[in-house]
Amino acid sequence: SLWLAHRLGVAATAGLALVSRQSLIGFDYPLLTDDLAPTPDYFLTALFRKLVVGAEAFAVVSDGGVRAFAFCGAGERGLLLAVNLEATAVSLDVRGFDGPRVDYVLAPGDGGLSSPTMTLNGVRLAVGDDGSLPAFDGASSASLTLGPLGIAFAAYGGAVAACRA
Repeated sequence: SLWLAHRLGVAATAGLALVSRQSLIGFDYPLLTDDLAPTPDYFLTALFRKLVVGAEAFAVVSDGGVRAFAFCGAGERGLLLAVNLEATAVSLDVRGFDGPRVDYVLAPGDGGLSSPTMTLNGVRLAVGDDGSLPAFDGASSASLTLGPLGIAFAAYGGAVAACRA
């Protein structure tokens, strides 16, 4: 999922509206397991589609092993996708967005990057008994910290000039 999050940001920077996958089921990085259970990449893709409005990133910042991509979210609000490629946690100091912030911090389950599970704000992601996606609830916090090899979306409450049509 770390690779996919970075790829989604890089593709958006290049103005690509579609990122295709090598496989839906099977091979090394499927979206679904052989028994049709969603993988972490599936959940990441679903959350990206829920939060991002439009396909282009309007700003990109790279600082060491941290990559941050700014997108437009619903209601002309700013949305940040941050990817920590470092093996240590990092605290982000984000400027240029206004309003309250809601965080969606993704982390691999037990087993690290090869884990078949993923957590969102510390809660394991899973489909419902009826096959429905989880609610993808965000959480408010005073600071945005990315764990080692972590991914986060930060949705801001204030409108952003770059997102006005």
